[in-house]
Amino acid sequence: MSRPVKWLSRAVAVLTLLWLAPLPALAVTLDFEDLALGTTYNFGAFFTTNGVPIDVEAFQFSGGGFGANFAQVDGNQNAGGSGNDLEINNVLLDFGLPAGTTSISFLFGEFGGNLNLNINGDFRNFENFQDIDGLSIGGVNANLVSGGLGNDQGRIEFAGGPIALFKLGGQELWIDNVNAMPEPTTLLLILSGILGLALYGGSRA
Repeated sequence: MSRPVKWLSRAVAVLTLLWLAPLPALAVTLDFEDLALGTTYNFGAFFTTNGVPIDVEAFQFSGGGFGANFAQVDGNQNAGGSGNDLEINNVLLDFGLPAGTTSISFLFGEFGGNLNLNINGDFRNFENFQDIDGLSIGGVNANLVSGGLGNDQGRIEFAGGPIALFKLGGQELWIDNVNAMPEPTTLLLILSGILGLALYGGSRA
């Protein structure tokens, strides 16, 4: 068999395996439908939803003190989504997002108190989502899509850089449809690397 034919055979074999085998989930959506309605996660708890681990940590009030209540699976669609949403009541949630995440967005219902946000170690304590619209936080840009004036529902997104750490907290805050996305070229780079290795191996055969 000639060398070009060997390369082609290897490439076809690798692509066939990639087609048949499930690829790793690089993007994730948290809609909390896998959690039992009414389940409460108190301060210090740890839980997992759609493969993403979440730690329940202490929340900082606007005056500097700390609270430590709970997060609870809710079915009232207070965030403006459907089905379950997640109530955040005087706690800070640490989301263990997939490696390579570069953007995150979510629906929210914010009905009182202040908010906490920590992206890549850059901690912010603020009143309403409109207060951070357009800011760069931890090297990531905040874009308020709708709502965010206080006592309302809306959607916000953070994009423009790697997100290795993401924490969110509130006093009367509900969230739903949390979408964490990788850099669009990440999957292409992975596939290209595998194919390149296959072709390199074929060239040495």
